[in-house]
Amino acid sequence: MLEAQARQYWIVGLGAGASPGADQFGHELINRANVGLTVRVWGPHALSIGYLISTRDARIPAGGNRHQSVQTVTLSYDFLGHTRSGAVE
Repeated sequence: MLEAQARQYWIVGLGAGASPGADQFGHELINRANVGLTVRVWGPHALSIGYLISTRDARIPAGGNRHQSVQTVTLSYDFLGHTRSGAVE
């Protein structure tokens, strides 16, 4: 199984959308993406590998600019259920 997901958040000013107060109160841009791969090895046993990255760019008039980034790699063992998810014949 291959899965992927990406999200982006833009936080501006004190109201909704691009408010006139964006320069006065600052704004942030947050990005988050992950990808994962799960491979069945034998029977109900599987291995998974995943990668996650999150970044944050903030512009605050009083505090200046800030860039943050976090990256995570995971390796896990999975015990999978029945291939038919317990369906009755």
